[in-house]
Amino acid sequence: MNPGQTFNATGGSQSFTLAPGEYRVYLSSFVVVPVDILSFTGQHNGNSNLLKWTVANEQNLEYYELQRSLNGVDFVSVGDVTATGSSSYGYNDPVANVPSPVYYYRLRMVDRDGNFKLSEIVKINAGRAAWFAEANPNPFGSRLNIRIQSPEQTNARVLVTDMSGRQVLQRQVSLINGVNMVSLPEAAVLESGLYNVTIITASDRYSIRAVKVK
Repeated sequence: MNPGQTFNATGGSQSFTLAPGEYRVYLSSFVVVPVDILSFTGQHNGNSNLLKWTVANEQNLEYYELQRSLNGVDFVSVGDVTATGSSSYGYNDPVANVPSPVYYYRLRMVDRDGNFKLSEIVKINAGRAAWFAEANPNPFGSRLNIRIQSPEQTNARVLVTDMSGRQVLQRQVSLINGVNMVSLPEAAVLESGLYNVTIITASDRYSIRAVKVK
């Protein structure tokens, strides 16, 4: 080889210099995670998303990590599935508390040496976003705050009843398509105990429970 000439070889990710002013030799290696994804599909089933995948050539693989995203960019881990040598796998991801019109999933495949690779991204269209509501804080004291995720712009009635079904509070609200915050300071006078909070529109009804403490 001539001075300054580059030589590429496999066997390790490193570089070193021979005699000063002569030439450099670069060695690089490529990690191959021993599994091939044949198919990766997803289906929305109301309050959950069912993911299925089939594989081939699974060797020395430790597990599959399922990751979810709501924007196709930022992914979080939702669960692991142990690699068993099977040709097909599945995972049911509950998403009732993560309402979205669309979900993105990918697999992170990890072998027993800690090496990994990522699958292609699967997109699941869930239609319109689902209703979701929560009391925050819960239990509550002087004020009942309700976070409402609405799939549409609509008028709604927020109804608070005790466990006997007796109405103790009511509020008419206008909801936007998205996240709404409803504050009920009048809940401060309620007795300690468990209450039902129901959001009622012309076409939907969604109920949660909240605990009042002194």
